[in-house]
Amino acid sequence: MSYDTLHDPVDTSGEGFVAATVICKFCNMGFVTSKKWTSVFITIVDGVFRLYASKEACTANSQDYLMKIPLTRHHEASKVKRKNYAPDRATVLELFQFYIQEDNGVFMPTRLIKIASPSPQLVEKIIRCIDVHTKG
Repeated sequence: MSYDTLHDPVDTSGEGFVAATVICKFCNMGFVTSKKWTSVFITIVDGVFRLYASKEACTANSQDYLMKIPLTRHHEASKVKRKNYAPDRATVLELFQFYIQEDNGVFMPTRLIKIASPSPQLVEKIIRCIDVHTKG
């Protein structure tokens, strides 16, 4: 997978809005089920996280999303982890990654999706936006 599409991925304004190209891995029942990273376009608008196949798909039809999470006080972003995904030690391909998860009140929070970017600033912006809508 080429990460060229992740350069300059952000269109943002204010703390309560994010639109960006990131990569993700999907989760099912709290476990990561994707083996490979997928390049996607995400938006967080009016307290709703939406995931699209691409920015073009979002622009063409904003209702044609792949995943939708209405963010509530039960949702949170996990702590950010940094990991080098380079195929060899001579190369550096660091990704900053976190989960959007849902606290069910009994067990550990359930992971809904794993999001990553080579930009720590973008990851922090997304997490701040999630916090605006979940911690009010």
